Amino acid sequence: MKLMQKRSSEMREILYVGKTAKRRIVSSADFGFLKEYGIMMFGLSDVGPDLRIVRHVPKMSQALVCLGGEGQVYIDGAFRSIQPGHAYLTPPKIFHAYRSVPRKRWQYLWLIYFGNAGDLTPFSVEEPVLMPCDPAPLKRVAEGMFEESISHGSEMALRSWLDLLRIEAARTCELQKRDSRLTKLLACLREDLARSWNLDAMSEIAGVNKETLRRAFAKAYGNTPLRYLTILRMRHAAHWLQLSDDTLETVAARVGYGDPFAFGVAFKREMGVSPGRFRKRHGV
Repeated sequence: MKLMQKRSSEMREILYVGKTAKRRIVSSADFGFLKEYGIMMFGLSDVGPDLRIVRHVPKMSQALVCLGGEGQVYIDGAFRSIQPGHAYLTPPKIFHAYRSVPRKRWQYLWLIYFGNAGDLTPFSVEEPVLMPCDPAPLKRVAEGMFEESISHGSEMALRSWLDLLRIEAARTCELQKRDSRLTKLLACLREDLARSWNLDAMSEIAGVNKETLRRAFAKAYGNTPLRYLTILRMRHAAHWLQLSDDTLETVAARVGYGDPFAFGVAFKREMGVSPGRFRKRHGV
């Protein structure tokens, strides 16, 4: 029970950068033409061990690129370490979270794109992704933009920097190819979350035996297939709770739970709040 309470507390929505955070930010509120590039804001952060960000239904997509130190990002149902040379990509409307670690500082670059930026966003993901990257070129461009914004603020010069930023962001966020066997299976899971899935059915669709499927999921997502299915179900449940008037029983059934109580327990374990409270906070 104490472990569940701790997990629930960790997943409550919060935006706290910490008492010792140092940040440089360029925002579309100050430079309106950033909106033409789909950019809401971007920045460089150097944070202490108390940073904690949890967004249940974010309105934007974000690329967070680790430059130094160490942090943790929420991927596939658990916090995982992010170290220099890795990026955390998150889409709009899908739960994401990240935090610093005790007794360590963490340096990272971040770009936030409007949720409706479409093709202007340099990556397209359906769920948060942690991937390797080369952050150096993007960091150089960002520092050039910060210097220009502070020293001169020339729109022409900043637009030139933005063109470079768009190129380097696309290169930095270029996704590695996923295992095609998993891609096919995940598409089937998303199309029929209400189905009573088991490893036998998953293995048949992926075209591999159960042990191979377990290893493939562990390598790609750090989870078992069934654990990943639970995460996927809760993400879709959150979406339906936010945007529909369906009863909790209906939402539960749509994601494969015949028992609303079991659904509520699983949802709170993943999202930090009960389905009813989530709907009150985020429902339209």
